[in-house]
Amino acid sequence: MKLFTEYLIESKKTYEFRVKIANTEMDAETLTKLETSLGEFELSSISKAKRLPIQDHPRDFPRMGPCEVCMFEIVLDYPANDEQVRQAIANRAHIPLANILVIPRNAPELLMRDAEFEESDTEKKEAILTQDLPKDKGEVQYGDEYNKKMLKALPTRKFDFAKYGDTKVETTNDLAMGTKAPLGSHKPTLPKRK
Repeated sequence: MKLFTEYLIESKKTYEFRVKIANTEMDAETLTKLETSLGEFELSSISKAKRLPIQDHPRDFPRMGPCEVCMFEIVLDYPANDEQVRQAIANRAHIPLANILVIPRNAPELLMRDAEFEESDTEKKEAILTQDLPKDKGEVQYGDEYNKKMLKALPTRKFDFAKYGDTKVETTNDLAMGTKAPLGSHKPTLPKRK
């Protein structure tokens, strides 16, 4: 029969997270701060930081605008949730909370993103720069030839507003002028008292 300690050693569980940090230079000093900040959770391993391409509005940091995002994977031996890891990084590595995103490795959101990424990789598309420009079959609306055509068509052209006929719209200039002043020329009628 096994002892309890043997069962405990065999049931060792690790906690994996993907960490993304925006607008922070990932130099050697910052990495050592990260490692020491995660030491309380018994950091088992940390991957090399990857720089993601700069985007106008990164999916994970939409309010930041164009920014540089670094991503790395960590494995912890001590149980922790994503918010605890995020707070530890912010407090000990002196990185603002808004610049840190921690996602558990088996989170459905992360699995969906990885599946989307794999699908986009499987579709091999030709680069847009190597493709020929589409032939434009529309009418050219500039140049000498266009101007000549327009001048020829001008006398025979019926304008869009001609379909309404010769209806005249009445303006304030066409209203009859009165002999009374607009103010004070007549007395208002007051209601009778009961």
